[in-house]
Amino acid sequence: MSPIRRRSIAAALAAASLLVAAGCGGSSSSSDTPATQTTAALSADAFRQQADAICKDIDVKVEALGEPSSEADLLPFIDKGLALQAEQISRLKALTPPAELKTGFDEALALLQQQTDIITQARTRISGGEAALTVIEELSPQIDPLEEQAKQKASELGLVECGNDSGTTSTSTTATPPADTTTAVTPPATGEVVSTSVFVADIQTFAQTLTQFGLTLQAAADGPDALKDRATLLRSQLDDFDTVTTKMSGYTVDVPALETKRAAIVEASPDISRLGRDLLDAAEAGDASRVASIASEFTTALQRLQTAAAS
Repeated sequence: MSPIRRRSIAAALAAASLLVAAGCGGSSSSSDTPATQTTAALSADAFRQQADAICKDIDVKVEALGEPSSEADLLPFIDKGLALQAEQISRLKALTPPAELKTGFDEALALLQQQTDIITQARTRISGGEAALTVIEELSPQIDPLEEQAKQKASELGLVECGNDSGTTSTSTTATPPADTTTAVTPPATGEVVSTSVFVADIQTFAQTLTQFGLTLQAAADGPDALKDRATLLRSQLDDFDTVTTKMSGYTVDVPALETKRAAIVEASPDISRLGRDLLDAAEAGDASRVASIASEFTTALQRLQTAAAS
């Protein structure tokens, strides 16, 4: 397994964990002010339809960005994401919600602004010479609670695309009021139903363990011996990853948008653990061709996790 390939996987892991914690399609711009009412207020249905259409359009553009293939690609990736966030918030702020939705809309935008400030801080630090993976590891846990709260606010407003942060959960840009969105997700017959705070805590741990694995893999990029030397630590980090994934698989979340995200992440995660362990087995066996093959599968699995994180 070449050092370049290992660095590529490590960078992709870090990017995936950032997306798990932040969800690029649901972020905001650099303005600190809430939505400005400059035109006649829209009806509730018209507001929801137009806001969801904006979110869906931005989601498509975010998907088109792909993912960084190396640590060097992370800064341009963040720059493109921030540009799309600026476009999204500008277009959302051009809408004038009805009076009964304005407070919630302003609160959601304020949460998104805090999130963007942290991502901008990450961009500044990376451009200033700090290691990208280290910065992402430090700041991702700060982003996640803001993201989840903002999505919950969007769901409370009756926004489907904005609340789910994904264009795959609805075939129409016409949103339904909050009372209807709660029936869109049918929880399993068994399993505990947990609050948002429980899921937020677990997704933070999930992102942290994934990033730690990427950082250790990055440190092992000098050659097969370096990877073998860190195999025990890498397996332990995968054990931690499995533990939090197993916990999340045992419950459902009481907010439909977050439950959609939880289910998608849980479904995509086992391949990460399996392929990560296969990668270590192949490296320890000195099977270079198998390492290369697994590395390709691993990158594909990370792309699936990235998609799940944006659900």
